[in-house]
Amino acid sequence: GNQEGFGSVTIGTQVNTVYTTVDTVSVFPVPQQPEITFTPAQQVCQGDSILLSAPVGPYQYQWLKSGSFQSDSIAIWVNSSGWYSLNIVDTTYFCSAVSDSQFVQILNYPLPPVITYNSTSGNVQITSNPNNYDVQWYVDGNLVQGETGDTLPAQGAGPYTAIYSNQGLCESQLSTEYWLC
Repeated sequence: GNQEGFGSVTIGTQVNTVYTTVDTVSVFPVPQQPEITFTPAQQVCQGDSILLSAPVGPYQYQWLKSGSFQSDSIAIWVNSSGWYSLNIVDTTYFCSAVSDSQFVQILNYPLPPVITYNSTSGNVQITSNPNNYDVQWYVDGNLVQGETGDTLPAQGAGPYTAIYSNQGLCESQLSTEYWLC
């Protein structure tokens, strides 16, 4: 059926009304991508440490190793191999920048090489060098210049000794003397 209703309805219309709001947008400079400084270098021997330093500025620092937070200081000492990066946040404008990820390597000291004689080739040789270390050969205590491979042509009775070198940084102790009889 039909029902009656009572009340009032107001219909309002505004024509040609413009609302204006003003806001300020600030654009702040992004800090320059930080460069990490390595002291003494990016590679050291086991037992040594590397100082990683950040640029000085009005920054907050975040050191990361493979993405995991390590420290919030301007510099950190590290003694384990891995990928390190630095995030800096400008404390004036709160903009940030991230360094490239850099690999730090802590090298092992090799064990001394073991020397034998190959009568077929006439060479004194290292029995095994699975890590492909450079070899420094000595005959009668004197360095043999230019010979860094696993074999050395025999040069008299000896004694022959050798040292392994891990990437030119970490050297083994001198091998046991080997004499040709």
